[in-house]
Amino acid sequence: MSGRWIKIGLLFLSFQLFGIATEAAAQPVEDSLTIAPNTFQFNNHKTRYERISFRLINNLIIIPLRINDSDTLHFILDTGVSSVIITEMNYIGSLTLHDLEKVEIKGLGEGLVLSAYLSNGNTIFLEGITGLNHSISILTSLDFMLSQHLGIPVHGLIGYDLFRQFVVKIDYDGKFISIYNRREFAPLKVRRRSVVLPFEFQGHKPLGMVKIKYPGENWLNVRLMLDLGASDAAWLSTLSHPAIRLPEKWVETYLGQGLSGDIWGKRGKIEAISVGHYTFNNPVIAYPDPELVQPLIEGQNRQGSLGSAVLQKFDIVIDYPGQKFILTPNSFFRKPFRYNKSGIEILTPFPGLPFYYVSTVTPGSAAYKAGVMKDDQILEINGLNGSEHSFEEMLDEFFGKDGQKVRMLLKRNGEKIKVSFELESMF
Repeated sequence: MSGRWIKIGLLFLSFQLFGIATEAAAQPVEDSLTIAPNTFQFNNHKTRYERISFRLINNLIIIPLRINDSDTLHFILDTGVSSVIITEMNYIGSLTLHDLEKVEIKGLGEGLVLSAYLSNGNTIFLEGITGLNHSISILTSLDFMLSQHLGIPVHGLIGYDLFRQFVVKIDYDGKFISIYNRREFAPLKVRRRSVVLPFEFQGHKPLGMVKIKYPGENWLNVRLMLDLGASDAAWLSTLSHPAIRLPEKWVETYLGQGLSGDIWGKRGKIEAISVGHYTFNNPVIAYPDPELVQPLIEGQNRQGSLGSAVLQKFDIVIDYPGQKFILTPNSFFRKPFRYNKSGIEILTPFPGLPFYYVSTVTPGSAAYKAGVMKDDQILEINGLNGSEHSFEEMLDEFFGKDGQKVRMLLKRNGEKIKVSFELESMF
């Protein structure tokens, strides 16, 4: 049906450690099939729970699944999305999709309309779990490339449809999720050191209350989306509350990619963020262009999102039916927040293959002052050969302490260039 609209709202993609913060809420599609749409069920009806291993890349949980007749695909587990979204068809070898129709997506910015497709009646296979009669949105834009920012082929996003039917426990230390049958799930005993964080749904998104603090000011209650798909500690909109402002020290930098292209904004540290009775000092906060993101949260009475840089400090029981997160400190709890201090963002044009280049350089950063330029090919970082080491291993060299030396061998216009600089915080 030509000209049909699907409101996806995939408007803001925030990369910290090359993570992604996504907002997505595809409107439900009526289906005439007898099976309820977007249903998941255990393959064995006697099963109490299934365990699925995940890969943690830059704070993001990536799980394996299959769709219809596909090979194994890799999807980001994201509390910010409702129905399943395929973001990159070009990395999928074989896939049959049912009942396709062309739709239009309103993307980031006024008047931007992008083409997409909607497919109904699909089957999704996870370990021990099958999803029946699913609606899947397929983005067609070749400019939207999560995989290049993550270093491996990542095919899409999955969220609300899975969470709404189960109780899901995330074990960051063991790198697995346990999916419980909610009818038989006996709520885990809430330990004394656990936090029970209640939330309300806003368009299938879980919104909870936390506190933030600027130096010399009182604690401020803020309502944030609890967003597994965001890798920053948090992002905030300065237009959402009169007390939310930029920190005294901040840097204008590349934040990520939206459907309309690159998004720039500001990053800086605030004094603290508090979740329940736990306080985390000096979190790095992203402040995207408020004019750009305010339409995203208008009418939701929220100030931004709480991301995985904070959430991964806990093992999490996500109870959508009970509308609460149960957070228990894990081995990440006492580790300081890590962030890229080089000013360099890198990409791989061939995800999964060891070939890397510089995508952006923040003006005034250590790398900028050392002469690193956009589009430089990265041959070595601190002796790590780009042809032998993974994207994560190369990128990790930028996340050290202030004063740590970084030596790079670059290739520019066929010429090899050596540069060196010391990591430094710009805020």
